[in-house]
Amino acid sequence: MSATDSITQLRGLLEGGRRFEFLVHAQKALARSPGDMHLALGMLGALVEMGLGGPAREVLQLYPALAGAGGEGAKLLQAVHAAPHGRVPWTGLEDTLHRNKEALLRHRPHLEQAAQACAAQVSKAHLYRTTQGEYLVGRRRPGGLREWLYCLSPTMEEERVQLPPRGKLGPTAVIGLRVGGLIQRIYTDTSNILLTLSHPLYLIEPDPLRFAAWMHVADHSALLNDERVYLFLGDGALEEFEQTLANAAGVNPPSLFVNQSGRAEAADGAQEVAERVESSRTDELAKLKQALAERYRRRDAAYWAERFAKKGLVLGLTSRYTTMLKYSMRDALDALRELGWQTETIIEAADHHQFSEIEVCRRILESDPVLIVLLDHLRYEISCLPRNLPLLTWIQDPMPKLLCLEAGASIGPFDFVCGYYMRRCIEEFGYREDCFVPTVIPIAQTIFHDGPLDAAAEARYACDVSFVSNASEPIEHFYHRSVEGSPPQHRPLLEEIYQRVTVILQEGKYLSYPEGAPALVREAARVVGLRLSDDDVERIKNNFTYRLFDWGRRQQTLEWVADWARRTRHDFRIYGRGWESHPRLAPFAAGVIEHGAPLRCVNRSSKLALQLIPSGFRHQRSYELLASGALPLTRYCEADFEFLPIEEYVRRREAGRTTDPASTTFPRLERVVFRTPQEFEALAERFLADDDHRQEVLEELREVVMRDHTYGSVLARVMDHIQNGLEQEALAALPA
Repeated sequence: MSATDSITQLRGLLEGGRRFEFLVHAQKALARSPGDMHLALGMLGALVEMGLGGPAREVLQLYPALAGAGGEGAKLLQAVHAAPHGRVPWTGLEDTLHRNKEALLRHRPHLEQAAQACAAQVSKAHLYRTTQGEYLVGRRRPGGLREWLYCLSPTMEEERVQLPPRGKLGPTAVIGLRVGGLIQRIYTDTSNILLTLSHPLYLIEPDPLRFAAWMHVADHSALLNDERVYLFLGDGALEEFEQTLANAAGVNPPSLFVNQSGRAEAADGAQEVAERVESSRTDELAKLKQALAERYRRRDAAYWAERFAKKGLVLGLTSRYTTMLKYSMRDALDALRELGWQTETIIEAADHHQFSEIEVCRRILESDPVLIVLLDHLRYEISCLPRNLPLLTWIQDPMPKLLCLEAGASIGPFDFVCGYYMRRCIEEFGYREDCFVPTVIPIAQTIFHDGPLDAAAEARYACDVSFVSNASEPIEHFYHRSVEGSPPQHRPLLEEIYQRVTVILQEGKYLSYPEGAPALVREAARVVGLRLSDDDVERIKNNFTYRLFDWGRRQQTLEWVADWARRTRHDFRIYGRGWESHPRLAPFAAGVIEHGAPLRCVNRSSKLALQLIPSGFRHQRSYELLASGALPLTRYCEADFEFLPIEEYVRRREAGRTTDPASTTFPRLERVVFRTPQEFEALAERFLADDDHRQEVLEELREVVMRDHTYGSVLARVMDHIQNGLEQEALAALPA
């Protein structure tokens, strides 16, 4: 290849925006052909274009003959002397380094030595900044051309990296550190996948000098302050990466590998580590399952009845990525301790951890519990749980894997169930009747009570009407987001469902979860000519149709209340995530409120509260409000009144012809129920104007909660039922 051809190819890199690659290849070419004046002139011009006058003048020192060229050469020489030096002193970046060090060591004290070595590392090289804003690191040996080591800024290849859509990016490893947008994009797209769940981000940098430069040139403190960002450095980076994964079964290995190192093979080692860890975890889980099987094989009902009577250890499995279940588990185990049981909880340790069967097996083997407690899950959903270890499932929500024939068929002699949907579970799905205790979600009496608040809490939270929910996304936004993320063939179906649900909301009609929602999905599919499987119907019902109705109904009701509050100047407050961005309800947003003591403060300080869950009044939310001393007003739900109009239901009740648990358990429930904006306003105005009347109704409803719906009272019944069930099973196993 001629010198002219070589320069042409190299300039192609430069003109294509690949400036760093140009410098690297030009330097290597000149090292091979040190007398090539055409190549030297090309490099000189490129350095001037990049605003790197200092390195350009180094080239002139090595090739003084370039200074004698006339014409274009003279112009270039003038440009060389006019160009900025380009060098950025490391000492001018010490404040940035300090902020990064401080953040780095907050969660990674083991990297203190690496952080302290930054100054020594950067003394081996120089930092330059081009007029295009790129940071380059290079070094120069005496009498030689400058060697260009790293480009710390984004490259064109980096900008072309195609990441999956937001919400679908799993744990990710980035090999090679740069500044710029790519790591931030990955950090953002692995954040808040589900509620607070964020995936781990692994940064792997084998080169200490590049790490030191990265720590100097930009403020990464927000990234480094997050404990889900793991950093592995130096020659042992991959070994430490593997050891970290091996020691943390709840932290998932990366599923995506992004290579910024400049070496195509650099990601191979990280991928091999991830594969080894996955294989090792599979082997360990198999061994743990075998150990559990051997331990529990001979433990029969008589064994468990004897151990259960002594009130041993209860192990609760739950997830931090829920809005209510984690609190229900907390309160249930608190109540069991009050009843004399020992308790432990398995829950993800941090927001980047996920459920691990390995951790479950290890804990069961270590603690040897007498009972496992699950909320909204059955044994068959978690393959590592032994068949003959007693297990209690508390059904709080109509989850598809609970309401199906497979669920009923999975119920064995050591499976016990409490909660909602007893009749459906037995009659439709084949649950054993003797395993089921019907309960509603109770309240934690130690947390939710009507004791007085201090003056500061009273002043902060006092209001006329409050509402608490995280269902703040407008349904039109949810609809458009769902359409964007759905296959093209499903989009006409989603539009048809959206239009139908909108009409139901406008007409004030009701959409039942078990029958109405799936029927609507099937009819909409028929209209648009789409064939759906039963699984498709169930998925679209749960993830789209009923959510539209549920959120839409709540927000429609909140707009009624907001209109009334604006007009009458009553104090109305909406607590929860996202309400400050709602296009119509933002003025009433009052911030996020945590479940527990903060929520009790809100309840206790509210004269009235809204309970707008469309499944009905028998819900933990109602009980917590009543226990705290707030009167809940609720929108009419058919299920609370035997699917009758309120007036007809009242007539039947007075004639002794009603059996509905909500309306017969709670005396004259219709006193707190409204169907229209006008009925809400009439109720609210009367209760706010008459404290005695409000207190009278509150006390009548509250008495029921405190008698029948605390965790202590409910769990005492449930644990007695399990004890009796084990004893009966043991008797049945005796020889005739």
